Amino acid sequence: MSVCFDLLQQIAHLNKVGVSCLASGSGADAVRAFKQALGVMAQVTQHPESSQLFQSRIHACSPVPIHGMKTPFYLYSNGLVFEASTDIDIAFVNSVILFNLALAFHQRGLQCGREQALRKALSLYDLSTQLISDLSACSGALLLVALNNSAQIQFELGEYQCSCETLQMLEGEAVHLPLADCSSAVLGQEHIDQIFLNVALTKPPMTAASA
Repeated sequence: MSVCFDLLQQIAHLNKVGVSCLASGSGADAVRAFKQALGVMAQVTQHPESSQLFQSRIHACSPVPIHGMKTPFYLYSNGLVFEASTDIDIAFVNSVILFNLALAFHQRGLQCGREQALRKALSLYDLSTQLISDLSACSGALLLVALNNSAQIQFELGEYQCSCETLQMLEGEAVHLPLADCSSAVLGQEHIDQIFLNVALTKPPMTAASA
């Protein structure tokens, strides 16, 4: 397991560097670091020892605030860092890095008004949620924030129906969210309240039945 663990340490370091760059406003450097982390991850998944790291334990992430991403629609703007471990689930690690990479493109799209960057972020959030959904012990917190941010992009692009549908999906997933996730550093109560305010504000108004 030592080879895989060494690679995981590199991945955790590169991810941490990427989040640090993102927090300091160096988006291009952040993207580079996250892509390097994904490149090393490819080596892990191809290694014979990697089978022991699938469906392993989900580890806690630490959030790092990313500034310059204010929108009227609540956006989860924290990069996520993790520590390497011999029992961490590498699918979960992949999903975290993809989320951070999506956040980098999301930041670029909002700051520069680039639709292409926003659509790139949307596709990366989608990849992240696919990986999370495939986990037997998925991290509900990461799933919710990725769906929330996807809905924000759809709203920003004027795709209001898609945004509403994504938030409805989020609301459905939240029913299955473990209590441990609700109290985690990733998704504190203040984040949950803001996310569900998004859900409430985008729901179609109730109409009274005809007399």
